[in-house]
Amino acid sequence: MEIRKDDDRYFEWKKRVFALDLADAELERKFKNNEIKKKEKIKVKKYLNKLWIQLWDYYPDKNPLIEEAFKLNFGY
Repeated sequence: MEIRKDDDRYFEWKKRVFALDLADAELERKFKNNEIKKKEKIKVKKYLNKLWIQLWDYYPDKNPLIEEAFKLNFGY
């Protein structure tokens, strides 16, 4: 089933993607500025990866190319 890009489900999914992407960037920034240690970074990164994988289950339009990208990036 194709989901239109103006559908609320797609909009909500994109908001979650943006939030996770922002969290990922913030983690890298804090690590680069020595605000967190490597051990903490690894722990948070594992948690973020789990959230990325869970997010895929809610993608409104199951595109096989996006699914393959998730598999390559996160071992899903």
